[in-house]
Amino acid sequence: MMMSIAFIAIIYFIIGIFAREIFRTVLKELDDVKEGIKKANDLAESQAER
Repeated sequence: MMMSIAFIAIIYFIIGIFAREIFRTVLKELDDVKEGIKKANDLAESQAER
């Protein structure tokens, strides 16, 4: 019984580490996308002002 609980705890721990890394990567990608949208928007505004 104790062995299965420890095994499940270890698996949860490993999944937690992977999930955190994936979440960080997704947030970085989102920031890059936001920057790209902002740059495109600024470019469009400067084009419209001319």
